[in-house]
Formats: sequence, structure tokens, C-alpha cells
Amino acid sequence: MLRIGIVAPSAYPFAVGGAEKLWWGLLEHVNQATPHVADLVKLPSPEGDLVSLVRSYAAFAALDLGGFDVVISSKYPAWMASHPRHVCYLQHRLRGLYDTWNPAAHGAEAPFHPAVEGLRATMREEEGRRDGLDRFLDEFLALAARGDLPPGSFAFPGPLAREVVHFLDGVGLARAAISRYAAISRNVAGRAGYFPPGVAPVVSHHPSNLKGLAEGPYDYLLTASRLDGPKRVELIVRAMAHVKADVRLKVAGTGPEEARLREIARGDPRIEFLGFVRDEALARLYAGALAVPFVPLDEDYGLITVEAMACAKPVVTTTDAGGPLEFVEDGVTGFVVPPDPAALGRRLDELARDRGRAREMGARAKARVAAISWEATLEALVGGFDTASPRARRRHRIVVANTYPVVPPRSGGQARIFHLYGELAARHDIELVCFGEAGAEPSRTRAAPGFTQTVVPMAPAHLEAEKRLREETGFLQVGDLAMLEIAALSPGFGEALREASRGADLLVASHPYLLPALRAASPLPFGHESQNVELDMKRAMLPDNPATRRLLALLEEAEGACCREGRFVLACSPEDRDRLAALYGADPARFILAPNGADVRATPFAGAARRRALRERLGFSGARLALFMGSWHEPNVEALSRVAAVARALPAVHFIAIGSVCQAPPAAAAPPNLRLLGLVDEPAKQLLFECADVALNPMSSGSGTNVKMLDWLAAGLPVITSPVGARGLGLEPGRHALFAGPDEFAPALERFLALEADAREALALAARAHVEERFDWRAIAARVDEAWRAMGVA
Repeated sequence: MLRIGIVAPSAYPFAVGGAEKLWWGLLEHVNQATPHVADLVKLPSPEGDLVSLVRSYAAFAALDLGGFDVVISSKYPAWMASHPRHVCYLQHRLRGLYDTWNPAAHGAEAPFHPAVEGLRATMREEEGRRDGLDRFLDEFLALAARGDLPPGSFAFPGPLAREVVHFLDGVGLARAAISRYAAISRNVAGRAGYFPPGVAPVVSHHPSNLKGLAEGPYDYLLTASRLDGPKRVELIVRAMAHVKADVRLKVAGTGPEEARLREIARGDPRIEFLGFVRDEALARLYAGALAVPFVPLDEDYGLITVEAMACAKPVVTTTDAGGPLEFVEDGVTGFVVPPDPAALGRRLDELARDRGRAREMGARAKARVAAISWEATLEALVGGFDTASPRARRRHRIVVANTYPVVPPRSGGQARIFHLYGELAARHDIELVCFGEAGAEPSRTRAAPGFTQTVVPMAPAHLEAEKRLREETGFLQVGDLAMLEIAALSPGFGEALREASRGADLLVASHPYLLPALRAASPLPFGHESQNVELDMKRAMLPDNPATRRLLALLEEAEGACCREGRFVLACSPEDRDRLAALYGADPARFILAPNGADVRATPFAGAARRRALRERLGFSGARLALFMGSWHEPNVEALSRVAAVARALPAVHFIAIGSVCQAPPAAAAPPNLRLLGLVDEPAKQLLFECADVALNPMSSGSGTNVKMLDWLAAGLPVITSPVGARGLGLEPGRHALFAGPDEFAPALERFLALEADAREALALAARAHVEERFDWRAIAARVDEAWRAMGVA
């Protein structure tokens, strides 16, 4: 049982808003539906002037909260409270001093009084330090008591006020002060300056505490909010002039704009102002609504959106609404229009004239918010904490979306996903949802303990669309790229993703190609597993034509969103990390290095004696055997062409190539001493690893790290590689592998074959030790999990 303290400011004068509904709802859920107990700790917090606000920060800093196991705050100045397990579930900072600050309106360029400059110097010296708080408070209050400062020095809002609040928030929200960061929406999580540098907060949408939300008749338009400027109810009232249908607009709420709004609405008998409405009546109003227009400016979250959708009502919002856009999909769960009365009115008129469409949108809207629950919110905030240890953890449910299955793993990409998530399944429950071949049966396979693979075959329409794109682009391997445009043509895949996402904690886009499908399936936070810099790679591979340019634009958008908006990005190498961060302007702190690895425990090391014995048994005792392996992937196709050139130059050496790269068109020109075996099963592949003399990796393009390199090195198979083929692996030339330029492999292979057996054995042993130390999948997964923990992801 956890003793949870919800610490919050009490508005002065008191008023009820979204913050109060969050605190009350969370408090009720903890005490009525869980084994935990919670109390709401509130302090009156006047903020009509800067001195009152600073005193409120000081009051929260002085609280003794030692009687609680976990403390949750969501709003200034409450997050100044100190506790060893303090969770900040951030709703918003003091917006007038952060994201809506206008320096021109507040004289930000004016010089400060010398005494004020002394306070500013103190804030710089004590930045982020709780032990410097008393010094700051003493100096601030002494300064406030002086009567000789210029008028406006303590203006609120004002330049000094902004610096003071930023200083206090920097102390309260410092990484050393907060155990877990969370945000009520992606909009809040993404605002500049809201979280310390490098922090990726958990995004958890919380439900409403409004009881009795249910679907009813589709009768009238309803909006319910405080009648003030930021809510822009005026837009809705003026939009009614463009609504020709005979439909009423009910406006619930009060506020400073009410009289002016009534004046604007005069003459339109369809508009009715209801004033203050209690919860029970508001639930009935939602139930009877046709649709809910809600058009705030950059709303933090927009609880009205969630309430309306829970009643199966479409929501009409604006392109600059902020939080509501995380739920309202234009033409699907409502409409998104420019902040213009005419545009808004046209959409409201459409819904009034086609109530069947309103019902359809409402049903999809209800499905969109179905996963939002107090259970999920509480788990995001305190899951893993217990009274004994703050590091006690539960198993999270993680859903991974990929374009292909990975069981059994044959290609490098398959092996990466299979082993990485197979190892992470020791700590979390993982479900991989992927596409399968058209015409096959759907399947569900236990890939490893805690790791399940769900395969959904492509629908016939999907397959036909992919064929058309192949012809349109002139590119045979267009399948993954095509997913950005046509994945929705396999509705079974979207259904499988939605089903898997119910009750999940986190989604992962393995590659960027299924990000649109993930977003359509669930509003849950997502991370990105990058195996390459896909945009760079595809640009290098694709012919230039209108179709490929269109698909590349979609790829750029998806990969950029993965890197900028993902809770984390798993990058295969430092080079990939740096390139992705630079290419998309992403925060490098979100990146976790997760190189490709090898299943070292399952890979037997074949020393020189075993290789000789195997070759004799297989009839290769006097032959020299070089191996290449790869999937049908343009960098591998290029490399196979180079292997073929080496084979022509060295006809006395036997060359073998395995993998789907053998099906690529250039393979038809292979010389007689190059055998193309294609896809082989795991025992055959391991046998080749153990009897070949050397593996060749003449790569000249691509990104990420080559999984095959690690497989070879773990098996004790010496490698000749190009620098590109060894990227991200930290190999020392001449110690772990031999290096050669992509077109210099023939002489490099001759030099290798001339080495003494002991020298080749030393190379193999050093390489195996290197892989064991740095690239075992178990160790990689442990580092990823530790990074997730540090970031508050899982």
C-alpha cells in the first residue's frame, strides 16, 4: 500500500477548473478503487502580485510531507514541495511568464535598479539549488520591503517576475528534486522550457471526474467552458452566422466575456447561454449534443474534448487548439478547421445536416478515448513505487509495430528485433504486431518468454496497391516505404494494433514506416527504434521520379516525427544518433545507443582445429572458402557485386553467398566460383560460419551497424571489412578484423590467406572477446532498460 500525497495550490479566490477536476478524480480513484490511500494537501495560493506568489512558493517549500510514500504535484507553486519520491504530473507552468510571454509588452529591455541586479546575481549563482533558496528568499523579501525602488520594479507580470518564477521553478523541478516527470498531454510535454534539458516526460492523458457520461440523442451543438479570451467562445458564437441549418447552440459556463458574448449573439434565437451548470446537468447536456465545438488557443489538454468523446460526440476544433488535436482527427473523430468563424460554421452546418455522419464520427471518437482511465494515469505516475523501495518495478506492457515478422530470424533486421525484445521480455511484456504475406493465415507465436509475435497478412487491396507503387516508382523493394501510404488498406493490422494497445504502457515504432498506423491505433506515448537513417538510405537507393519524391516526403515526415516526438530513439551507432539529431532537429538527450548485437551465449566459437575438421568432413579440406551474407537491401546488393568481382579475380578461392540478397538481379552475373545458396536455416548458417576461412563485408553505403558482422565475430569467423561495414562496432583494424576499401578486397583476401594459422586464430579470439564485452544482446537490453528507467519511460 502506498500513502500518496497530492499537493496542490488552492486558487485565491477559489475557483474550479481542470486542475481541480484532476486532483479530485485522482484522489477518489486512489481511495475507492485501489489498495492505496491518498490525501489532498492544499495551501491557499494568491498570485495577484509577485510577492504573494513568492510567499506561496516558500510555503510549499516549507511543507513536511514525510508521512507520505509518494508525493504528486501538477502545478506551480506546489511543485516546490520537497520529497524523496516526488512525481511531477505537469499541467502547465505560469504561462504568461513562459510560452505566452511577450517581452515587448512588459518593458523587458529596460535596465534594472542596482539592488535588483544584486538579486539577479544571486539567482544566477544559486540556479537549480534548493540549498540556495533561503538566501534568495531573504534577499527578495528585503528588496520587496524597500520603498525606494522605481515604480514597476515588481510588476506582475514583468521582466523581474519572469526571472524570479523561472528561478523558483528551476529549483522545484530540478532533476535532483523530481523522481518522475509526467505531462497531461503531448502538447504540454513538447513546450520549450517546461521540463529540464534531457527530460522526456511520460505523457498520460487523464479522464474526467464527471459522472454519468453517456450517449444520447444528437440534438444541439454544445460548448462548455469558462467564458474568457483564451477559450475563444466568440469564434463559436460568430460561426453560427454561417450555420444555415436549424440547430441550437447551448453555451454552458460563466466568465468575464459573458456579457460581450451575449451582445454578439443578440438576434440569433438559436444561441442559448446556460450560465453555471452543475455536473449532473452537464452530463445530460453532453448526452443530448449533436457535436461539441471547442476552439481554445493552444489549450494544455482540453478535458472537454475527452468528456464529449466519451459520450460519442464529434468535436470540432481549430488548427491551433493544442491539446484537443491529440484526439480530434479531421474527418474521423470530428473536424479541424482554421480559427475562422466561416470555416467553423461550415463544418457545424455539415454535421447539423448529416446527423448520420455525426453519429459515425462520434462512435470513432468514443473509441479514440476508450483507453483513457484513472488506472492508466495512476500507473504512469506511481507504477513501480512501493513502501520498501523506490526502485521496485512492475512489468510494463510494450507493443512494437514492424513491417515484417521476425520468427524465425534470418536477416539482420529480424535478428535485431528478435533478440533485443526477447531480452527485454525478461523485464517487460512485449507484443510485436507485424505484417505477413498476403493470403496467409493470421498467427500468434510465443517468440520467447514474455515476447509474443502477432502476424497479420496483407489484405488483397494492400497487395495490389503495393504492386502499383512498384510500377509507379520503378523500385522493386518498395514494400516498407509503401506502408506510409497504404498500410490502412489492411484494416486487420490496425485492429490488431488497437487490440494490442489496450492496457499497454508504451508503443514502439520499429522503423518509422508504421508510425501513422500506431498513431491511428492509440494515443499512448511511443518510442522509436531506428535501425538506419532511413531517409538517407532510401534517397540513395530510389530512382528520382514524382512517385518516389512523394514517398520520400512521407518518410521524412514520419522519421522526423519519430525523432522529435518519440519518448526515446534507439540508435544503432553514434554516427546514426548524430545524423538523426542533426537532420531532424531532435534532442540528442532522447537518444539511447542500442547497437546491433549477437546472441553470444547461443553462438559456439569455432577455433582453427574445429574449422579444419569440419572442412575435411564436408570435402573442403584443400579449399579456401570465403563467405558473404545479406538481405535484399541495396547496400548488400552493391556489396554482393563487389564479392563477385573478387571471385573473378581469385578463381582458386570458393565463395558462398547466403540470404535473400541472392535473389537480387545482379546475382545472375555471378562467376562459377561464387555459389548463391539464398535463404538457409539456422543450422546450415551456423555450419557455414564454422567452416569458412573468412567472411567478407565490402559495404560502401547504408547506416546503422551490420548485425552479420557480430554474428561472424562471435562465431570466431575472421572478417575482412570496409570501414563502412564496421561502423559503430569499435573494431580495431588488425586486432579484431582486417580493413580494406570496398574495391580493395581481392588483395586484402590474398594477404589474409597468406597469414599463419596462429595469426588468424589471434584475430578470431580478440574479436570474440570484443563482442562478448560490448555486443551481447543481454547486455544491450540491460543498458536500454536502464536508460528507460532513467528517462521514466518504463
